Amino acid sequence: MIFLVSNLGFLGTHTPLQFGGSPAIFTMRTFVDLCGLLLIELYENQHYDHYLQHDLTLMNNMVQSQYDQYLAYQESVALVNQRFHDLKHQLDTIELEEDSTKRKAYIEKIRADISQFKADVHTDNPILDVILTRKNAYCIAHQIDFTCIADGKLLNKIDTMDLCSLVGNALDNAIESAEKISDTKKRLIKLRLTQKAGFIVFTVDNYTEAQIELTAENLPKTTKKDALSHGYGLKSIQRITAKYAGTMTIKNNNHWFSLRILLPQ
Repeated sequence: MIFLVSNLGFLGTHTPLQFGGSPAIFTMRTFVDLCGLLLIELYENQHYDHYLQHDLTLMNNMVQSQYDQYLAYQESVALVNQRFHDLKHQLDTIELEEDSTKRKAYIEKIRADISQFKADVHTDNPILDVILTRKNAYCIAHQIDFTCIADGKLLNKIDTMDLCSLVGNALDNAIESAEKISDTKKRLIKLRLTQKAGFIVFTVDNYTEAQIELTAENLPKTTKKDALSHGYGLKSIQRITAKYAGTMTIKNNNHWFSLRILLPQ
């Protein structure tokens, strides 16, 4: 663009619009050069805005996914209640059954059914109960030792979708890390929700054998090939924490990965 404008100046040297002299060429080139820098700046801003929009879209999709999971879990709770209602009738059948072999078979079947529903978690927050119960059931099925101490009432004021995303993403990351450990005795996850000094303290700790590096944003570097499609779980947690004027910290010491969130009461 600079040289094109300069050459046009030479072409018009014998016209009233001529600007082929050295000062004019210098001025015109400088002006066009500044225009070029402005275009580059505008392009960079547009590119960054596009990146942020893409980032936000992926996080919103993740929040929606966690909320959809919560709705599915809520439906499964209704099915569980229905199943227990059916068990009452099965017990009546066993009581009337005279054949000891059939009676024993009925009892074993009921025991198997009951073992599937021993993952109930009660925190005095119905939304949190549904999420933790489902995650606990998954941990039981995959030989993960999940310990939970939570006062669910502390999170009653948080929006349902935010709560689903916050807890769901935190536990999904911990479960994913635990499943990579071959020794099932080391598959340990601890969740704690308490209050201290006017703050709600939410922590999720999981044992890990991986070497985790943190980025400048204090987020773990992903080890997956499609890095651009991952890491949004923690970004979503970070965004929700900031929404409620809280802080999120991550530590990785002595094979324990710790996510800690402080929210003002």
